[in-house]
Amino acid sequence: MNLKKKTKFRLLNKNKNFYRMLIYKTNKHIYVNIYNNFLNKNILSISTLNKNIRKKLLINNIKNNNIKSAKYISEIILEKCLNINLLNNVIVDISGFKYHGKIKIIVEKLKNGNIIYNKKYNKNND
Repeated sequence: MNLKKKTKFRLLNKNKNFYRMLIYKTNKHIYVNIYNNFLNKNILSISTLNKNIRKKLLINNIKNNNIKSAKYISEIILEKCLNINLLNNVIVDISGFKYHGKIKIIVEKLKNGNIIYNKKYNKNND
């Protein structure tokens, strides 16, 4: 097993009570999925392939894979996570991508919305 798989396996076993947000990007699209690690189910899936999101991006003259589309997707994720009540209960998996650009914008927006669990601020809960 290579190092990338070992760290992912370790994270999955260590954090069973948290949800895992997987962020993936290609040259054309951005994908965000939220999984329940305990039940091994996909709770929420959003991407620029979605028809409604694609229409709104076309209306605003935004390409599918740029910083503006990442901001728009992060707003939609934040809204849906608040509806599901996932406050401080999500851990981010950036799939080996650098914490830079589009991925950074999505993660920072969700940190500001108190969706992403941050151990530094939640010392009392551990």
